[in-house]
Amino acid sequence: MFHAIPYILSLIAAICAALPVLLLEPSRTQSAGEIRLVHLLVTWNPAITAILLALGLVLAARSFFRLENRAARAALLIPVAVLGLGTYAARVNVFEKMFAPLPDPGFVAAHQADFLSPHDLVLGVSLGDESKAYPVGIVAYHHIVNDRLSDEPFVVTY
Repeated sequence: MFHAIPYILSLIAAICAALPVLLLEPSRTQSAGEIRLVHLLVTWNPAITAILLALGLVLAARSFFRLENRAARAALLIPVAVLGLGTYAARVNVFEKMFAPLPDPGFVAAHQADFLSPHDLVLGVSLGDESKAYPVGIVAYHHIVNDRLSDEPFVVTY
């Protein structure tokens, strides 16, 4: 029985680490309940996964010394590795990596923007005599674009 528990704990740690990313998939709409759940998970996941890792290490070590089969002993490394990765992942702000600002946007004249269809939405910004358009499809992924217009720094977001 003790041999299965580290695997169960590693599954819980993997779910804790993956669920916020899966729920906040940028290409779909999220409900308020999903966002609350993700906030709760992101807040508590570091503590939860640390407890799971400590418990998993103790149980895996206990099982390791009770098992005589080398393959079974080696197999205990799998849940320990998953627990370690889950514990690490719970401390990484994946959303900062997923939605990294577009640091150096490139621009083309409107007639050269063959990657856009006439129905694509853009966010338009004008300052002085200068104007730029930011395709919503590109901004939607990054959520923020750092840029300059008429030599003034500004941020495009929605």
